[in-house]
Amino acid sequence: MILSCLIQVIFLNRLTMNGFDNLINACDKNIDFYTNHLASLRKLIEFQDVAKKLISEINPNPDFEDFVEMEQFNNHNGYITISLLELSVICKNLCLAKTNWEKAFFIKHGYLTIHETINKLKPGKGVSYVEQIIDAKYPILKDRFHRTLNNIECFKTKNNYKKIEDTRHFIAGHIEKSLKNIMIQYLI
Repeated sequence: MILSCLIQVIFLNRLTMNGFDNLINACDKNIDFYTNHLASLRKLIEFQDVAKKLISEINPNPDFEDFVEMEQFNNHNGYITISLLELSVICKNLCLAKTNWEKAFFIKHGYLTIHETINKLKPGKGVSYVEQIIDAKYPILKDRFHRTLNNIECFKTKNNYKKIEDTRHFIAGHIEKSLKNIMIQYLI
């Protein structure tokens, strides 16, 4: 949901003030939700560490394969949660931005977050650990997971994704040698 909201703001930028207020309120709710979800994930990871320690005290040669799998899924969940949290903050601040430089800043960072999240979820080469586990152990999830990966791949072939990919090169670490190439008008 937040990804579509951010793209709507970035590409259309035609929301009325009432629309912006609604979007800011939705972002605030997302920020609260994803912040709490991230805190829950951290607690779950702490509990898993305690459980592994207790099991190790009882059994000197424990098999932690299931724990490794849970950690990988929790890390994957956390990565998606952090990405959605960042996009919610970016979207909110893009709505509140007053100058073109502020808008460009949030658009660039939104693009960077989208680009890096997509690369994490669907690596260009190889297969993620989560994909390997789902394919091997969870056939009931396999079709839905691969449809999601196909949707990501489809999104990457759209013209707007090329803009996202190119724009990430205009963050501070990649600013061109010539100010002629700064793309602020391109972004807004």
